[in-house]
Amino acid sequence: MISVRKRLRKMGLISDQTGILSRYIREEHNWLNHLNNTKQFILDCLSQNNAETISVFGSGWLLDLPEQLLSERSYKKVVLYDLHHPVEVKRKFRNYHHIFFEEIDLTGGLIEKVYLMTKKRGSFSEEKIITESENLKVNLPIETDYYISLNILNQLDILIIDYLKSRIKISDTTILKLRKLIQANHRELLKKNKSCLVTDYEELSINKNGDVVGTKTLVHIKLPEGKRIKKWMWKFDTQKTYHPGFNTYFNVIGIEI
Repeated sequence: MISVRKRLRKMGLISDQTGILSRYIREEHNWLNHLNNTKQFILDCLSQNNAETISVFGSGWLLDLPEQLLSERSYKKVVLYDLHHPVEVKRKFRNYHHIFFEEIDLTGGLIEKVYLMTKKRGSFSEEKIITESENLKVNLPIETDYYISLNILNQLDILIIDYLKSRIKISDTTILKLRKLIQANHRELLKKNKSCLVTDYEELSINKNGDVVGTKTLVHIKLPEGKRIKKWMWKFDTQKTYHPGFNTYFNVIGIEI
């Protein structure tokens, strides 16, 4: 039986995480504003909450997580959730006894279902994948006082949809339904008065004159109402590698739920 790690590699999900770090190294100066805005927004939200334990969805390389959260003097427990935690990150914090690394599919198991359904010829149907997605639920192994969704909401569906499209023919209608189901499922993890969300919600293509020549919606559900809302722009790619010939920026929103 194929291992989970090998399956993730075959689906390109681990290489995607590595690609994020490579892009950050190339774009560090341009990412700085986005990363600082994300960190400050999280700190502002936490300053109004008496949480002692925190969960982070989509921790990744910890680029956008405030360092204060990782200090043993700040919180009794910090649970980091991701599909795969970089070895370098786990090694760096291996002696921090208040930090827990949990590897979990934050789509509720849809990744495995998609892999198995596309692996066996004839076992995939658009109706079946929608039905399967409607019944998924994420079961968190550890409960905490506060929950942070960290630039992951729209990533959850992109990775799965990109893999599906590379393997089979699938209609635009089904793709949109899947995106909505995946994102709505993640929204349900964020509890009122105990959560905050940071996500990019719109992609902008910028030409050489600095003009916006194309936009793309990244969030396909109604975002939760917020007690605090902040918006900013993320200069994601200025070397024209994400979309050849164009710079790519993201509009980002932070919401205290």
